Amino acid sequence: MIHSSTKRVGNGLEINVNIICAKSKVSGLMAAFAMFASASALALPITLPTSLLDANSTFTFSSAAVKALSIADLSVQALGNSRQLSGGGLAFELPVTSVTMSVGLLPPSITPVSGNAIGSALGIYGVDGGLVLSNFGLDFKNNLLTADLTTSTGTLKSFSVYSFNVAQGLDVALNGMSLSMTMQLTNLRLTSGALTSFQDALHLPDFMSAAMKTIDFGTVGVNITPSLRDRYISSNSFIASVTAVPEPGSKTLMFLGLVGLAAVARRKMDR
Repeated sequence: MIHSSTKRVGNGLEINVNIICAKSKVSGLMAAFAMFASASALALPITLPTSLLDANSTFTFSSAAVKALSIADLSVQALGNSRQLSGGGLAFELPVTSVTMSVGLLPPSITPVSGNAIGSALGIYGVDGGLVLSNFGLDFKNNLLTADLTTSTGTLKSFSVYSFNVAQGLDVALNGMSLSMTMQLTNLRLTSGALTSFQDALHLPDFMSAAMKTIDFGTVGVNITPSLRDRYISSNSFIASVTAVPEPGSKTLMFLGLVGLAAVARRKMDR
């Protein structure tokens, strides 16, 4: 404590003033450290629209997935912005329409948060049913590939379809003012909810559902460059529809009905 009388305090005044200065310096250092810590923890989410850029993801089905689709007599068709790639195997290009990243300041860092392929769709069709996966998304927080899942009973928005592993993290390359990004996702496996939906919509036998539960469906590669896209794509959501396929019993009744109509028509012609 500093007294009003400097004479009474003597050298103690200088000591007290020095203590106060030291405390002020410590407080200043603590404030600076707090600001540094806040800046280090601060990460800004940034969403980049990429519809006009050469930004694509490639969904490549594994050989095991292709074999399972063949055994189940299922076909996969590109819809909307998607297109099937040539060159062997079963692969589809799904144009990336936006990416969201978390940009750290101290130290500088870029972490993927999510990505979208709005307007892209894949139809999976069999003899007894079908479904459409559309408007794909990548959730890097939970490592899930999502999509609108449409069956004959309706659409489930942003449904978790596949889990994945990140084999190659986000690789960012700067060339002047140009930014390029690549990433590789592997070990795509159906979620339990997706497996149930696939089984119900495609009328899969139990043994096929059990097999699909263990299958690694393939990979997703993401490649974003600053070049302009070489084709037009829509940034609107793809609206899917799936027509209900009659149950086997209904098919039989329909067949018998057609046979009956044909017999009646023949009798009339004979008359």
